[in-house]
Amino acid sequence: MHKILRKFKREHKSSAELLNIFEHQIDLIAAAEHPDIDIVDGVIEYFASFLLHVHHPKEEIVLAALKARVADEIAELSAINNEHFAFHQRIHNFAETVRGGGWEKAHW
Repeated sequence: MHKILRKFKREHKSSAELLNIFEHQIDLIAAAEHPDIDIVDGVIEYFASFLLHVHHPKEEIVLAALKARVADEIAELSAINNEHFAFHQRIHNFAETVRGGGWEKAHW
C-alpha cells in the first residue's frame, strides 16, 4: 500500500475513534446527563479544522489525480467529493449550534 494511503487510513481510524468518543458524549446529552463540553468542543474543532483544512484537501488532490487516470470511475470518485462537502456542512452547522446556539457550558 502506498504511504499516502496508509496515512489516510490512520487518519480515518483516528476519526472513527473520535466519533465513538463523541457519540458517548451525545448519549450523555440524550440521557439528560452532563457531557464533557471540552471533549465535545475538541472533537468539533478537530473535524472542523484538521479534516477541513488538512486531511480532506490532501484527499482532494489524490482524488483529482485519480480522476485523470480512471475516467470510468469518475462517478464513484465524485460521490466521495460530495460526501466530503456534506460532511463539512454538517460539522459547520453542528459547531454553530453548539457554540452559538445556546449550548454554552453553563447549560451542561
